[in-house]
Amino acid sequence: MKKILCIVGNRPQFIKHAPIRLELAKLFAVSTLHTGQHIDNLMSDIFFQQLKLSTPDYFLDLPKNLPQGEQTSQILTFIEKILLQQTFDAVLVYGDTNSTLAGVLAAAKLNLSIAHVEAGMRSYNRSMPEEQNRVVADHLATWRFCTDKKDIQILENEGLKENNFLVGDVMFDAFLLAKPFLNRLFDAKYYFVTLHRPYNVDEAKRLSQILYYLNKLDLPVIFALHPRTAKKMMEFKLLQSDFKNIYFIEPQGYIENLSYQWYSEHIITDSGGVQKEAYWLRRPCLTIRSETEWIDTLKNNCNYLIFNNLDNIQNSLHRAVGDFDELLGGYGDTSKQIANIIFLEIMAVTNK
Repeated sequence: MKKILCIVGNRPQFIKHAPIRLELAKLFAVSTLHTGQHIDNLMSDIFFQQLKLSTPDYFLDLPKNLPQGEQTSQILTFIEKILLQQTFDAVLVYGDTNSTLAGVLAAAKLNLSIAHVEAGMRSYNRSMPEEQNRVVADHLATWRFCTDKKDIQILENEGLKENNFLVGDVMFDAFLLAKPFLNRLFDAKYYFVTLHRPYNVDEAKRLSQILYYLNKLDLPVIFALHPRTAKKMMEFKLLQSDFKNIYFIEPQGYIENLSYQWYSEHIITDSGGVQKEAYWLRRPCLTIRSETEWIDTLKNNCNYLIFNNLDNIQNSLHRAVGDFDELLGGYGDTSKQIANIIFLEIMAVTNK
């Protein structure tokens, strides 16, 4: 049986891996490598439990709070050792994290076939580590799996004209698996917030401004506090008790996070994954960024960008929102398509 190694490291990748692993296991001997980028129980273990993922075959005990370069180098070294010890027919990576970058670099240097899930995404903000990572991943990948036609066009514009596959969004597959289990967790009306990106939380003035305007909103705010954001609040001496209208809660499991989103009046975030989840739940979203990779969510004001004019958050929450596109994300068969394509591609090479 052909063997494939899947590399995961953070919350969105665990979610994407759940449906893909189910389909890959029908055709391959599947191994999972967890790079340790997210190792906190609330950001890692709970997702493996809820999504019924088996324990990773390989796990890196990665130190916390490493600089970007050192983190990537340690992950790269670990992955390379595994690839030298074991024989795999392909390596699969997800999205745009440092784990993704390290995975494609390790596999490419050993001339292994690489599948990149969520290829062709661009924010065109090269200051974002995620943007740097996704560009390198696409250009080193053997097969690029895209969520939308525009992603394929982006790849072709960059000279990548072959082995681009339009398959839909694997996160939508996972979303459909979880949706029947959602339930209300807070009785009153509320806004739901997640924020973690460096340009929003790494500077004291910026973070304090965001919290100030969230605290002034006309409904209670439930803020699922990412470890990075919690650390910065402590560092900047921003006390949770000073923001009476904000209910700070720990990072949530996948089902709980979706539940809070579904029953909210509006979602406020800087997360790419949450923007998509909000759209599939038909909940209006306000994204505190100057750009987004998920431009289709902006149609009909379903998602709205705000960055410099934070004082306009309240008004933006009451904007008119139009219809949602029911087909954005695909048909729920993305994982099956990806598994079948990789299998056929590998077999075609083997039979030459």
